[in-house]
Amino acid sequence: MKKFIKSLWGKIVLFTVINLSLIILAVSAVGIYLMTDFGHYNFYVHNENEISTSIMSDALRSDAYTVLWDEFKENIISPGREYCEYLIRDENGNELARTDKYDPDAAYCHTLKYGILKDESGTVTDVFYSVLYNDDYNIGEVIYREDKAVYYSVSIYPHEGTPLYREMETLDILVDIGYSLRYAVFFITLASLILIAVSFVGLMYASGRRSGSDGIFPGPLFKVPFDLLLALCLFAAIFAVLIIDSLGSMLNDVLIIALICFFCLIGVNILLGLCMSAATRIKLHTFIKNTVIFKVLKLIWFILRTIWKGVKKVSGFIFALLRDIPLIWKTAITVVILSIFEISVAGGTYPDHEDFIAFWIIEKIILVPIILYIAVSLRRLQKSGEALAKGDLRHHTDTKGMIWDLKKHGENPNSISDGISIAVEERLKSERMKTELITNVSHDIKTPLTSIINYASLIGSENCGDPKINEYSEVLVRQSEKLKR
Repeated sequence: MKKFIKSLWGKIVLFTVINLSLIILAVSAVGIYLMTDFGHYNFYVHNENEISTSIMSDALRSDAYTVLWDEFKENIISPGREYCEYLIRDENGNELARTDKYDPDAAYCHTLKYGILKDESGTVTDVFYSVLYNDDYNIGEVIYREDKAVYYSVSIYPHEGTPLYREMETLDILVDIGYSLRYAVFFITLASLILIAVSFVGLMYASGRRSGSDGIFPGPLFKVPFDLLLALCLFAAIFAVLIIDSLGSMLNDVLIIALICFFCLIGVNILLGLCMSAATRIKLHTFIKNTVIFKVLKLIWFILRTIWKGVKKVSGFIFALLRDIPLIWKTAITVVILSIFEISVAGGTYPDHEDFIAFWIIEKIILVPIILYIAVSLRRLQKSGEALAKGDLRHHTDTKGMIWDLKKHGENPNSISDGISIAVEERLKSERMKTELITNVSHDIKTPLTSIINYASLIGSENCGDPKINEYSEVLVRQSEKLKR
């Protein structure tokens, strides 16, 4: 089964099943709508005869209206009409007019009730259909719109072979089919939905697959971005709607419905093709990557990342340049930039330019020397910190001219330098004392050890006849050498 589904014929069969099931589903849905709520004919409330009678009466309503209008308004007493026969009675059942060939037992003969209004001179002013329907679909209920109206009944039927007769035959057949299938149509609808779902799942499974192979094979439109395909299909749908709208005034209803069904069928197959393409792309993990939107976003991300790298390099260069500029020059450049910005912004909005410029000059005369003095003092402190960091303990911070906290911070490096120098001297003195102590102790130990080693060797060289003496002498020499080392 899987092998058949993967084949070309299997996919064609699935396409055909989906199309036929959709057609059956659409017909069933329209049938359910017509049988439940269309023209006050409910196939689940009334019997077939009531429904057929009401539908046929509606089909003959305009012709009966024309007959009454001709008889009473135009005073045309015709012995017969080209397409129908009729009989007119008053509300008491008396015959007023009839055609020569009228037959009350003829097929599709129906009686309709109409009201006629006349003015004081007896001229007909209105002819209206007097049978309406309430919310309970009580077919055939007569209502009276005007107390002054005179009511007549028209029994009418079409001639056999005329378009109206063929229309009545078609309606009769449709009512008979609809009434016999009024319950089965729900099961047909459900079966169509299940068949569509199963076939669609099988089609998605077969997308990109071939019989006899487990690989995924993309179709001829695989390289075309999916969102571009979707946009083209959307434009095609809009174009089809425009075509139907432009042809609406030139074609009859049947042709318009046929054209709509044709375009819908084409649209369903195109949509199935899009779904198959999407399923293949998902299987190959390229659904998102192979889209115009993704490529555009990727390009935008690349551009933004390139710009960000450039900004980082430029800002890094600027920061490195500013870092290498001496502190005094940094301060001076900052003061100049802020001054230019201040005079360009505030100078243009200040109402009195001359007063502002004078105040600005006085402000800068006061603030600039103070800022530069602070920058010079900070530069001295910066040099002291750099010298201490490099280990130059002899560097002395020049605090001449410094005041308040600046001078206090300038004296702190000097105190640190002096304290470190004293600590280093103490450490060196301690190291010298350790070295002298080790030297003296080493000398004092070596002299007696040398004597012990010599005499132990002499004892070991004597022939005393006791082997333990020689053994003890060797132990003494060995341990003494170890201690000496």
